[in-house]
Amino acid sequence: MKKYLSAICAALMLTAFLAACQKNEPQPAPSPVQPPVEEPMEPASPAEGIVSDSGRADTVEDYYARTAIIARNEWVEDPSRMGFATEVWVREYAVLRYPDQAADVLFETGYTAPESMFADQLSGGSCLWTLRLSDASGEERTEAVQILFFAEDGRACLTGLLTGEKMLDSRRAGYDYLALDPRFSARMLAVSAPEEPEESAAVELAALCGGDNRQDAYPLTETCAALVQAERRVVVYDFTQEKILQDVELGDGWRAERVEDGTLILLCWDESGQVTREMAVSAEGSAIHPVDTGDLRYSVGDTVISQRQGSLWKGGTPLLEGRDGADEEATAYRFARALDDHRFLYHYWGYEWLEHSGIYDLAAGQDHPLPDDGPNYILGADPQAETALICRMEDLGFCWDYHCLDLKSGKTRPLGVGPVFSDDGAGEDPEVFPAVNWTGSRLCLWYGKNGSTCLEIYDLSGALLYQWAVPEQTAMVSGVTLMGDNTLYVAMHRYSTGGEWLYRMEY
Repeated sequence: MKKYLSAICAALMLTAFLAACQKNEPQPAPSPVQPPVEEPMEPASPAEGIVSDSGRADTVEDYYARTAIIARNEWVEDPSRMGFATEVWVREYAVLRYPDQAADVLFETGYTAPESMFADQLSGGSCLWTLRLSDASGEERTEAVQILFFAEDGRACLTGLLTGEKMLDSRRAGYDYLALDPRFSARMLAVSAPEEPEESAAVELAALCGGDNRQDAYPLTETCAALVQAERRVVVYDFTQEKILQDVELGDGWRAERVEDGTLILLCWDESGQVTREMAVSAEGSAIHPVDTGDLRYSVGDTVISQRQGSLWKGGTPLLEGRDGADEEATAYRFARALDDHRFLYHYWGYEWLEHSGIYDLAAGQDHPLPDDGPNYILGADPQAETALICRMEDLGFCWDYHCLDLKSGKTRPLGVGPVFSDDGAGEDPEVFPAVNWTGSRLCLWYGKNGSTCLEIYDLSGALLYQWAVPEQTAMVSGVTLMGDNTLYVAMHRYSTGGEWLYRMEY
């Protein structure tokens, strides 16, 4: 079944948020994690009103110590395996810790450990809750409560309740905490980091731009990339100098939109869904200016092209008209990039599929769509050489049949690269994601094969220039960017640390 591009993007975001809960077939397992030895606790002192399962009175603090939690061995029904039912323990904590105050519980964020970290169907993770308290006078305050849990057979088991300075600020620390529970530690496996190629450098996004919200990477040049912590900040990092070049604070409503000529463009959306401001961030600095209209606007030389209601406009004149709407007849033209001072690349989308790509010539006032009977998607173009890289695309991730197109003659030349599909990209064939550099001289294909994510870089002759295999047991690759003729950026979620990483390598 064909899928909405927007649904795919939402699924990718959900995957990053819940720390990549995909399941692979079991591979030869590394050695189980050997948990540190924890010193035994002193017996709890009595406190009226709080009674453990053994009938002995405990203090609130001792009640939520690790050894006390393990001794009680508490489970709740939780078919989601994501720890959402752990709210019951936050409410219990509120009753025990603040018996005279009303309490409300709000879910904030959470993550699950990768399934490659477990030898069987066990899972585990963390949920962060906000406890909103109010006393008899109506005064309110909040407290953050972190729940560490294991999940199995539709149930969740409490392994830790942390507050204040005891809360863990990284997934790596959370994984280490899980491994200290003797009930489950023998079923946990050590997860290694991907083997790093020569001439490579890597940074953890959370260490540079913050770890509270989702992080995304946007390579800008061959040497630097913008690291974005959603609605918090943008950091421009230089890999060769190993230093931060720009650090820009964000606020609510800002979203990264695109990269243009080494500059990250962010748009600020208001509550009505209109764009109000635009921000440009580069290695040299940042600037914000207001937007007069809610349309998305793009520059092609001295001409401004706007995108609204599924169509592309030049001033008040429609150039390419789609059919706006939410039904199956809806179509939309999307601006992709300017090729030179009078031509731009666009993609024309149907309700759940790509119709075709094309090039619009403003000087001639002509549209040049790709024909329906061949490759229908333009990956990138080189205006100087007048060539483009094209392929067949049914939906994002289902790409095949790569060709080089002469933009003057219209003739195509097959490259003969990539995996061989059994039925034009359908059935059990792997999802293949392509990426090209700005000049269209390099093509990177990344796809799953034999338990790894394979990355292959080709030139326009079809020659293989570089390859790297990232074992799926170690990381989930989320994005690939080519810069210049010999620089590759790879974004991934590394299971060994539970964080987002950006690799830069020369080939």
